[in-house]
Order: sequence, then structure tokens, then C-alpha cells
Amino acid sequence: MHQPCYKNPFTGVYILPWVRLHAIRGYTDMIHVLDQFPEIRCAFNMVPSLVEQIEEYASGNAQDKYLDLSRKPAKDLTLEERCALLESFFMCNWETMIQKHPGYLDLLRKRGTKTLFPDELSRMARKFSNNEFQDLQVWFNLTWFGYTSRKRIEGLNQLIKKGRDFTEEEKNFVLDRQLEVIRELIPKYRQMMEEGRVELTCSPFFHPILPLVYDTEIAGRTLDRDFLPPRFNEPEDAAAQIKTGIQYHEKVFGQKPKGMWPSEGSVAPELISLFESNGIQWIGSDEGILWSSKPVREHRNDLYQPYLVTHRNHQINMVFRDTFISDRIGFTYAKNFLQEIEKDFFGYLDQVRGSQKEGNPALLTIILDGENAWEHFPNGADSFFHMLYGQLEKDQKFQTVNIGDFLLENPPSEKIEALHSGSWIGRNYNIWVGGEEENHGWDYLRRTRRFLKEKARTITESLRNEVYEKALREICISEGSDWFWWFGDNFQTENDREFDELFRLHLQKVYVLLETEVPPFLKIPIRKLKEKVEIEMPVHMINPEIDGKITSYFEWLGAGHFLADPKGTSMFFGDRLLSSIYFGFNLTDLFLRLDFRDKKLSEAQKDLTARIHLRKFEQTPSEKDQWDPNRPPQPFQIHQSDRKLKEYRIEFPLTPTRGKEICYILFKKNEAREYEKKMELPTIGIEKIVELTIPFEALESMQSQQIDFHVEILRGKLNVERMPVNFNILVSVPDSDFEQKMWSV
Repeated sequence: MHQPCYKNPFTGVYILPWVRLHAIRGYTDMIHVLDQFPEIRCAFNMVPSLVEQIEEYASGNAQDKYLDLSRKPAKDLTLEERCALLESFFMCNWETMIQKHPGYLDLLRKRGTKTLFPDELSRMARKFSNNEFQDLQVWFNLTWFGYTSRKRIEGLNQLIKKGRDFTEEEKNFVLDRQLEVIRELIPKYRQMMEEGRVELTCSPFFHPILPLVYDTEIAGRTLDRDFLPPRFNEPEDAAAQIKTGIQYHEKVFGQKPKGMWPSEGSVAPELISLFESNGIQWIGSDEGILWSSKPVREHRNDLYQPYLVTHRNHQINMVFRDTFISDRIGFTYAKNFLQEIEKDFFGYLDQVRGSQKEGNPALLTIILDGENAWEHFPNGADSFFHMLYGQLEKDQKFQTVNIGDFLLENPPSEKIEALHSGSWIGRNYNIWVGGEEENHGWDYLRRTRRFLKEKARTITESLRNEVYEKALREICISEGSDWFWWFGDNFQTENDREFDELFRLHLQKVYVLLETEVPPFLKIPIRKLKEKVEIEMPVHMINPEIDGKITSYFEWLGAGHFLADPKGTSMFFGDRLLSSIYFGFNLTDLFLRLDFRDKKLSEAQKDLTARIHLRKFEQTPSEKDQWDPNRPPQPFQIHQSDRKLKEYRIEFPLTPTRGKEICYILFKKNEAREYEKKMELPTIGIEKIVELTIPFEALESMQSQQIDFHVEILRGKLNVERMPVNFNILVSVPDSDFEQKMWSV
């Protein structure tokens, strides 16, 4: 669980609300749900920079820009503040946090789902009444409450049912309850730790990628050195991040942590002495680091044990996360039915257990993000955790343990003498270094750190205590991983500008503290804000050869294209199968092409199935949506409930045909809302890629009607991937003038 420092170092105001909002949702739910399962043991990694911010909110001293916007009476809001509400008060998961609330959904419907430019926001703000802005203030804060708070706090569910026309008193009730929940949070974690129910670990204070702070040249072990920034080499900062993190953890929770999660699972052999000298007994990382550290990978069962990792007479215990099942929870289960999740999860545990030698305790370690995953589950993962913990308590084959306790009884029997340098993502640090923007960030940091070192030689002892430590804190904040996560092309967010500005403000503060003019380079944004283009639409008709191969460069030229790269998220989505989707048409047929990441299609197993969902609109989609509480979250679509809509599904096994003719099956949803088989069509080829033809006639489609679709990959009945992740691709059936129109465009 971690968040960067969102406080503006000059104004003292939190410019983003994520600490407050995650605190009343995931952080609260995950500790309070354990009250119902007394036999469950688990670890929570509490990053000190997050805990520090939670504590400031709990004290009542946190100034929060979004909280101030929420508190202000709607009738007194300026036009600029009204625009800010319309721009930012829909920042949540639309599928699970807006779509099921009619009052909130109506506000989104009125605002519209596309990004609005400043002049559009201004025009739109004038269309909203004071009551609607007041409802928006309430809904944004109300929908972030997790399921445990809604059960514990009388009045929240009544407001959810009321849905609109909220009063000032009701709004303040919601905001006051937020702060009450936050005040209870850290004491609850400490209580559960003291009872032995949970183990609390920490990370280096401001969540830096520790090997890169120690020496960015370490990245050259897995990345071409030509792509590295000018060298940043601050071992003393790395040591300070560990030491101060442990000290703060002990101050808040009353005891030092036994374990530490190095930020993003980032490790390097040089750091072992730092962990050891600070009293850390164990650390964790990803199984990819284990496989890259062992001279020979003998068996997958090598994963299910702790290791003693050594480097130059220093040592530390290490555990490694089971990537497969951790990613299943983090990225896959939210899209599936509970019974399929239970079957898949416990089937995997049974499989691992069955492969172990009798008498040897096996440790299967599940480690994943503590915040973002739960927003994608129905009702914040309430049903998921009740199923998971309930079954684990009942099943005598498995026992949940605190890792520190397990290691006391089962010390490592095997050593690693050459620990691989990398993180939990890709076994390297490429997310945080090596790109143009990331390298600019490291260079800004290097130049500012060098300035502080030079100043340190000349300042007096009194100034050192008064100013230098404050300036060094700003450096350490700027070493945090999140700034570099959002630099570059890997991830995008609606808060890109704020992250960029905050990073540079913390560095600027160093110069201001030392009464030196801020250098011009720190006033230049690093983030190159780009227009987010997720889909390229078709520009002319195509007639590809359906053989599962890229027969020629020209056959898909002019088709639409979607790159299956989930930007616009704070999550890393694990090891995806699909790389892109191409789509195009002629006057009679729709053509689809699925491309897979390197070797993924050839590695497909017999139980892997592709499923393409298509919807045909007989009226143009417009602004309304429906929510079914008995289904997993569906892609957010806004449409009229009374529109005419027909739904179809295509299925085929994802196995290379090697020249054999196969068919795919087309299903149609009937009036009973069940899919029934309509026909089999032989126009499909599966070799290096997947290509298929779907006749418009089979979809009962006419010219100018609209069709949208998405692709799912299933293993058995479990949905393991969906592309696009959060929406459908929309195309119009072409008429004979299509190419002439596109030529004009």
C-alpha cells in the first residue's frame, strides 16, 4: 500500500485526494474484513510516506484541495470551481462506482464521457444547477466509501438509496464520516498487529526504486547503457530511506518491522548489507527474480520455500511471490463469476500442494497491489474476500501464516549467492529509467542533489539542522518511484500535469530553502502531454486473405487498429496475450485480426478459447446505461434503455490450425437473454495471427447501422483477458460512399 507525497511543498495543500479516498475504501476494507475471519493471517506493507499522510488527515491538519471543493456550499462555487468539479469529481471506476448509482450516472450522462476542453467545461458548467453540483460533491465522496464502512456507519446506505437532492447537512455528514474512518485506520492496523493477526512490514520511506537511488548504473545490467541517464549515485540516500522508514514505522506502530517490501520488489545484491545493518530479517520480490538468480531452474517447486541471499559476507532471507496466482487476483478475477474464481484459485492451490514432498512445509506467497485492484471488483471485492477467507479458514489442507513467524520455524535451507538486479515488472527497472522523460527526471534530481551537496560544505551547523535536513527530505521525496512511473509512454493518467508539477516543486523547494534562485530547467515540464489516441479507425475498404498469416503488407493497410496497451491506469497489467486488434470491412463483410505477443499464440493450450462479443445498434447509441448486480462488472457504455439492440457472440478454440479448415460458431442472444447457436462459419484462419470474416448479413446488419465489439480470452470458463479493457470498439456498416467520404476527410 503506497502513495507518493501529494502535498504542495510551498502551500502545504494536498493537490490530489488519493490518500484520503483510498483510506476510506481499500485500506479500511482490507483490515476490517479480517474481523470476520479470526484464523486468517496476512501481511500489510505500509509505506511510511503513505502512513505519514494518513496520520496528517487523522489529526485534522491536512489541507486538501478536493476536500475544500467538497465542503464549499454549491451556491457559492465560482465558475472555475464548477469546472473543476466537472473535470475531477468523476475520477473513479465508472463500471463499479458510478454505473450502479442512477443519481450519479445521471450527472455523468449530462456531463458526457469524453474529455472536455476548458471552453467546453465552462459551457457545460452553466448547464448544471446548484442542486446538481451539490449532488456531485456528495456522490464523489460517497461512492469512495468501501463496503465495510457502508455496513458499519448508519446513514451511508440511506444516502445511496436517496440518490439525489442532497442537503448541505447530508454532504457534511459524508465528509465528517470520511475523517472518522481515517482516524480509526492506523490504530486498527496496530491493534491487529499486536494481536498477532497480521504482520506489518514497510518499504524505504518515500518508496524509491532503491537500486537506482544507490546507483543508476545498476540498470545497465538489464538495459543497454546507452539508454541510461547521467549517473545518479547516492548510496547514503538509499541507506537513509531504509533507516528513516524503519524509524517512522516503529514510532507509529510501536515495534520495528521484521520484513520489508523493497519498492516495486526492486532488488540488487549491493542492498543486502543495508537491509541487514538496519535489522530487517526478510524481504520479498517476484519469482522472476528467483529464476534469474538461480544458475539452474530445476523445478517450479523451488519457488515454494524461502532463501538465504548472500553478498560479500552479508545476508538476508527472501521470499518470492507466485506471479501466476498473484496476477490472477490482481488482473483477472474481477471480470469473472465467484464460483469460477473459487474453482480456479483453490484448484491451483491443490495443484501446488499435490506436487510437494510430504513433510516439507511449502510457502506459497501471494503479493499484490493493495489499492487499485479492488475498484474493478463488484462492490469493492466484498464477495471475493468473504469467499477467499471463508474457504481458507475451512480448508484444512492450507494454513495462512505471517511470513516472519514462518521463517522462525522454517529457516531457509537453500542459498542464493548471485541475486539478480531487477523489479517485479520484467525483471528490470525499465519502467523507471531509460526513456527520454524518465532520464530527464533523473537528471533534474541529480543536478539538484549535487547542488545540495555543494551547499552543505558551506552552511553552518545551526543552518544544517534547520535547513539542510528539510532540503534533504525534499530530495528523498523526489526519489520516490511514482514520479518516474508516470513519466514516459508506459502509463498515462488524467493527473499527469499534477505529478510532473509536484516532482519539480519538491526539487524547487531545495533551492528556496537554501535561499538560492530556482534554476530555469526546473520550470520546464518533463511530461510531454499527448493527445490520447486509443483507436485508429478504418480509412478504406479491405479484402484480406483469411489464412492466419500476414500474407502481404497491403492486405490490412487502411484497416482500423487498436493497440492492446492499457495506458491510462495506475496498474501494471501483467503478462498479456493480445498485442493488437485490427478491424476493417468491405460492403458485405466485417474483418477482424488478432495479433499476439511474441510466441503467445504458439504457446496456447487446448483449453484456451477466444470469444468475440458483438452488439448491433438499430439506433445510434446515446446516453444511458443499465446495471445488473448479478453479473461481473461490464464495460462502461452509455446508451438508451429503449433502443433496439441485438447481441451476438463468436467462439473458437485458440489453437493453430496448420492449414486445416475450421469453423467458428456464431451465437445470438434470444428474448430470454440466453445465447443460442445460430450458425457455423468457415471463414477463419489461425496460424501466426487470427483472421476471420463476419458477414454483415449474419449479424442482420444494414448500411450505416453501428456495431461494437470486444475480444475475450478464456481458459476453461475463466475470463483471463479482455481487449479493450474498459470499452468496446465501435464501427459503422459502410455504404458505397465510404471511401469517398474518408478521402474527403
